[in-house]
Amino acid sequence: DDDHCKWKGVQCKENGLIISLRLSNNGLDGSLPSEIGLLHQLGRLLLYGNDIKGAIPTELGMLQQLQIFSLSDNKVNGSIPTEIG
Repeated sequence: DDDHCKWKGVQCKENGLIISLRLSNNGLDGSLPSEIGLLHQLGRLLLYGNDIKGAIPTELGMLQQLQIFSLSDNKVNGSIPTEIG
């Protein structure tokens, strides 16, 4: 489906902006892309229980609406960037 608002785990506002990504226990593998910081309306990012590796991108600090964030049970390394408040 071309409409990202209909994808499993994605919640949007009426205007199509993504406000929630619930992709926990979804078999995701690889690193968290810095482009995640472009989702300016994102308020919830649940990624626990996947196989996400590498550092947490500093661009997450650009998500001023982010209230709930979970990366537990992954293989991220390093510290939480200070940009994430």
